[in-house]
Amino acid sequence: MVGASCARLWCGLCTARALALNLTRLEKTNNRGIKGRVKRAGWDNTYLEKTLKI
Repeated sequence: MVGASCARLWCGLCTARALALNLTRLEKTNNRGIKGRVKRAGWDNTYLEKTLKI
């Protein structure tokens, strides 16, 4: 039972990560690569909010 719940959690985290990367790709105000955009979102909360469209 524990393995099944861990697998579901892992699948959910993978989905969330893929969604976040797709939203980062769609954000075009920053003229950097994906790696730079992810770093900036980690450093700057306003940019993170803009990227996630909150």
